[in-house]
Amino acid sequence: MTHAKKNEVGFDLKSNDIRLLAAIGFASARSGLAEQSRKIFEGLASVRPQSAFPYIGLAMASLCVGEPERAASILRNRGLPNCPDDLELRVWLAIALKYSGQSAHAALICKSLEGQVVGRDFLQNYSQSLAGLVVVTSGDMQRQQQFPSSIAAVSG
Repeated sequence: MTHAKKNEVGFDLKSNDIRLLAAIGFASARSGLAEQSRKIFEGLASVRPQSAFPYIGLAMASLCVGEPERAASILRNRGLPNCPDDLELRVWLAIALKYSGQSAHAALICKSLEGQVVGRDFLQNYSQSLAGLVVVTSGDMQRQQQFPSSIAAVSG
């Protein structure tokens, strides 16, 4: 049975609904529909402010339309204060920084992540998300790429 979660406004959202909205938001971002994706993730951030996925979604939407500085700002100023220990959020911050030309700062973040234990699901999601980002920003929706499933790939 799926339990509903009541947010500040009193609106009930079931966990399945939140997962579906997040999936639609990420698919929209990968498709280059940044504004639609942002609307979804802003709503999810208001319902789940202590979860990293809305901030990652907002950042991914910005990355997919060539706005890496905006992505880094979202992750740094909104994501980290709400989820300071979230490993995936920090990896996405490193990605955004790297795309914005701040490779040295991205490398420092990656260095701080060395030795962190991550599960297979995390690495699979990271690789799939990065592949989607590169395909969208390249403009070649037919291209499928495989990426290394390690955090070290971001710092290289």
